[in-house]
Amino acid sequence: PIDLHDLDIVSLPSAKSIIVLSPVCENPDADVIRIILAILNKGIQHLRPLHIVAELRNPHNQEIAHLVGKEYVEFVLVGDLIARIVAQTCRQSGLSVVYRELLDFGGDEIYFKEEPALVGKTFGEALLAYESSAVIGLCSASGQVSLNPPIERKMEPGDQIIAISEDDDTILLNEKLEPVIDERAINFASGIIPKSERILVLGWNKSSAVVINELGNYVAHGSEIMIVSDDSQAETELSSCCAKIDTLMVNFRSGDITDRALLDELQVGTYHYVIVLACGNSTSPQD
Repeated sequence: PIDLHDLDIVSLPSAKSIIVLSPVCENPDADVIRIILAILNKGIQHLRPLHIVAELRNPHNQEIAHLVGKEYVEFVLVGDLIARIVAQTCRQSGLSVVYRELLDFGGDEIYFKEEPALVGKTFGEALLAYESSAVIGLCSASGQVSLNPPIERKMEPGDQIIAISEDDDTILLNEKLEPVIDERAINFASGIIPKSERILVLGWNKSSAVVINELGNYVAHGSEIMIVSDDSQAETELSSCCAKIDTLMVNFRSGDITDRALLDELQVGTYHYVIVLACGNSTSPQD
């Protein structure tokens, strides 16, 4: 994909989307950036707006990648994304099913749709304008995406709603844009007092710091996280990544997470959540 003559064969100007996957090599981000350069050097960005999505592995390469890709490329930081999903799904049982439902091609997905009838209406009114779809955000005419914007935000010409629906042709407005609401059916829940939690992380890899920092954004003060790993770099990396987390008491224990005696000693059942992370490059995927 770096060869300009080979790129001619696949007719880039006629592509609806261009997806650049991160190769399996020593420095995959460098290859991704070179591929982006090759694509943009063809000059096709001047023919029409491009829709290019590319994978990145290392967050330190984001700045140079954006300088190269400019407004034509949407970069997805794969490791960071997966680490955040791990942190979220460990605290909310069943959340992984929701992600799968939204991201696969079965059931419901997320769609964008321009709705001229809603111009001048507020986002709050758009929320109630659909029976079989759930509106979750807006995309402005300039392409700015906003999930769950303020309910008073007014729809302007060219704006698109972002909705969860079975298909793009099932996003249908109600005949009456202002449905009747029975306020007597609204049940106000009592406030929930946050409680401290205990979290056990078995294993260590380059995504572990992101997982821990993400958990720190959600747990109550006084929560505890125990990391267990035999990775020689884990404790050093842990001390630097957790310096700014004030909600979590972070503990580390060196040990082999496949040792049953160690797991028994840890009393796994006393923790609210357990996260098992694949260990870096020290072991094979099967191990």
